[in-house]
Amino acid sequence: MDIQTKYIQLMDPIRKKVEGNILILIRKIISKLLKKISKVLYYSYINRFTKKTKTIFDYCVDFQGYGFFGTYYCINSVKSKNRITFIHDEKIDWIKPIEGIFKMYDQYFCVSNSCIKILEDNYSFTKNKTYLCRNVLNIPKIISKSREKIYDFDEKGSTILTIGRIEYQKGYDLLLEVANKLKKDKIEYKWYIIGDGSLKEKVENAIISLGLENNVVLLGMKKNPYPYIKKCKIYAQTSRHEGYGIAIAEARILGKPIITTDIECIKEQITDNENGIISQFDSTEYSIKLRELLTNTRLQKKLISNLTNNNDIEKIDFLSIVK
Repeated sequence: MDIQTKYIQLMDPIRKKVEGNILILIRKIISKLLKKISKVLYYSYINRFTKKTKTIFDYCVDFQGYGFFGTYYCINSVKSKNRITFIHDEKIDWIKPIEGIFKMYDQYFCVSNSCIKILEDNYSFTKNKTYLCRNVLNIPKIISKSREKIYDFDEKGSTILTIGRIEYQKGYDLLLEVANKLKKDKIEYKWYIIGDGSLKEKVENAIISLGLENNVVLLGMKKNPYPYIKKCKIYAQTSRHEGYGIAIAEARILGKPIITTDIECIKEQITDNENGIISQFDSTEYSIKLRELLTNTRLQKKLISNLTNNNDIEKIDFLSIVK
């Protein structure tokens, strides 16, 4: 064997490894660029490298929805007789860029009737393919977990609780405006927030600039939020939009007076001034109604009394819905 052949044999594995690493690096660079430009291009690209299933499944369910990776994977990489995707929110502007992929689904499951209406009004091809499948909540488990002890919540006085990602959707700008108005009106209260998100630092800075450090408390993420719901006096939601409102349903289960912004899907759970209070997305109206709820014990008792019927919060047999 000559020297040149030996050299090629020695260097070939190294060459292949280097070429492989370069290819991986190029793919990572392309992925990052596409992710910044468009999630449609990004997920379409990475889907090219996913392994296709050989088994033919009866159902492929894209539960996450929102046009993320699973939405593409279910269509492009899974052999299935029936493909299902979920709509978790009334805000569906994410569908338009992926309408071609979205149209390929056989059924569309929505967590509220308002989501069904919005979807069918905007995308006629979903009619007669859309079904209601509310979020599943285990009532006995929620009640049991609400009994756990917590040590970072002062339940004395007027305590308000809000649960939700610290994002624009959840309306924390409204929450802080309302909190500031309550403070100026000399209302004694403590407003606890469970959640985390991209706007956390901005909310923290706003709390300081408004001098609300003694009134608004960020608790961060909690694996078990139910003891906090159980101990609070009022549950408050300030969202701009929702799909159903899981936290609202959980507060109902634990018998808490609720105040929420006027969102169509939440009206499927809350009737204004009967089992909760509904306010426009307006800091003046919201603060007036919250102040009344905080100080009017008769109103609190009325709302709690009317929360005893939770028949719409139940487990759903998924397979009884799919066709």
